[in-house]
Amino acid sequence: MNAKSLSHLFLSTLLLLLLLISMGSGRTQAAPTSVRINAGATTSYTDNNGNAWLADQFVNGGTAYTNSSTLSGSSPAPQVYHSERYGQSKSSFAYNIPVSNGSYTVNLDFAESYVTGPGQRIFGVSINGTQVLTNFDIFAAAGGMNIPVAKTFSVAVTNGTLNINFLPGSIENPKVNGIEVVPGTLPLPVA
Repeated sequence: MNAKSLSHLFLSTLLLLLLLISMGSGRTQAAPTSVRINAGATTSYTDNNGNAWLADQFVNGGTAYTNSSTLSGSSPAPQVYHSERYGQSKSSFAYNIPVSNGSYTVNLDFAESYVTGPGQRIFGVSINGTQVLTNFDIFAAAGGMNIPVAKTFSVAVTNGTLNINFLPGSIENPKVNGIEVVPGTLPLPVA
């Protein structure tokens, strides 16, 4: 073997070694995927846009409830608003949703089906330990009963679990109808 052949063999072996090293152990993190939860529901379903909604799961505390109220306004997922999870006796409840690390957009879906005016249900929500809703009033935000309203937040998950806590406020119980967790990008910090 001449020097040129040895040089090519050495370079080929080096490139192969670098490729194998760059591939690591073969374990890669799964790409972030969407999770939609129909809070309080006992069965999963597919909405008008073809999105799959899971039955209520990954939750600690609270009480499931279903209603037959007619929804005012439109929603691609009207069935979501016929079930809910609420914190009975002004207690908190939490969803601990397993997801891949990454950036997500979280939509919390609400419709007020019980109280009949503003100021009659006030509560808070925190996501991954950060308060995102304080003194939230579904009726006031939606403009009435049985009207869907969504609150949207950008979050980063770094430990494989998205934690959403629904916290009692000054009156009535915290509640939620649906949770949508969709891969997204976080906004750039303001300089």
